[in-house]
Amino acid sequence: MQHKVLCLLLAIALLIGATACTGDKEDGTMKDSATTTTGTTQSAVTPDDTKYAKFRQGLNNTYAKLTAEKELTIAYIGGSITAGASAQPVKENCYRALTTAWFKKQFPDAKITEINMGIGMAGSKLAAYYVKSEVVPKKPDLVFVECAINDYIERKTVTLEEVEAQYETIIRQLRTADPTCDIVALYTTNADVTAKDEFYEQSATQDAIAAHYGILSINIGRELRMTRGLREGRRNGELTDAWRKVFADDVHPNNDGHQFYADSIAGVLKTALLTNAAAKNPAVTPYTLPAAKSKALLMDVQYITADKIDLSASPNWVYDAETGSIRATKTDSELTFTFTGTDLHFNCTGLPWGDVARASYSVDGGEWVTLQPCMIRAVPIVKGLSQGTHTIRFKSGYSDAGTPFSIAALMVK
Repeated sequence: MQHKVLCLLLAIALLIGATACTGDKEDGTMKDSATTTTGTTQSAVTPDDTKYAKFRQGLNNTYAKLTAEKELTIAYIGGSITAGASAQPVKENCYRALTTAWFKKQFPDAKITEINMGIGMAGSKLAAYYVKSEVVPKKPDLVFVECAINDYIERKTVTLEEVEAQYETIIRQLRTADPTCDIVALYTTNADVTAKDEFYEQSATQDAIAAHYGILSINIGRELRMTRGLREGRRNGELTDAWRKVFADDVHPNNDGHQFYADSIAGVLKTALLTNAAAKNPAVTPYTLPAAKSKALLMDVQYITADKIDLSASPNWVYDAETGSIRATKTDSELTFTFTGTDLHFNCTGLPWGDVARASYSVDGGEWVTLQPCMIRAVPIVKGLSQGTHTIRFKSGYSDAGTPFSIAALMVK
């Protein structure tokens, strides 16, 4: 009898233990199914995973390059948050500068180089077009990618399928060029999504790609909920006092917010580099590139910067070396551009706030079409043309606010 009771108690204990392992634990670890670099699905949980960070394959190559090669080039891809908006002064207090400073402090013998690709209003579409020509040639060893919140802001014009393709393009371009490149996925927040404990759709879509490639990810918005109790960005349409302590507006962190972002990243880096990688004493090892998840990757697109745009057939359009863009010097001046492909986008400024009636285009001698206002950097001009060579005529003046419509690059698919 006593033996049967002991067996029963042991069975109950084992059942409780198994049940506890299937969900979130009190210490913050959580279940995460991910696709590994071999393409098979299995648990990607490590003992260090938290509700806001998933370590996956870690940053062993980064550690090896810092300690053995004594040199690391870090690229930051993102929007205005990565550019340092609302940090004062930007060069010292934005999360990007603070994160680079952390690396220099922790690894004083290593040469640390920073590449800043933070561009206001830029989501994953812009980065998918420019990463091959503007980032890859600089040979980054470690890349932080922060574009989920701008993909959320662009949700009315950019589908989740496009987000998946664009984000995977960024990862695949980096890993194709350098299979040893480490990547960190960053998910920031704004006042509209902070009340949600789960990923918003765009960050969840990106994290599925991160899991597929074994990439470390950090959900800073979720950590704000956990450590600051910041669960409400707006109340009755107004930003809450708690939100304003960390943010300058609905999305851009103030100095305290940028410091929080940097501290969140540093906390994860400390575990990934100073604890995990240091214990393994790894050598630089190439990652295996898995089969692509998206069928609409943008691997062969062109990103033509303003300094390479031919203006010989476009009187009254000039190149401004200070801003790295072209602009019209007179209202209604035409820009003529010939391209081979099916889609054309502009990386531009001025349109979101300008008088859009002054911004219009004609393709292959067709009717003039007025551009609609949009709050994104990669402005779609034409899509779905027949594959071949096309000529676009574009004209724009100045906005009512005096902001010239300027083009930093043409994006061709």
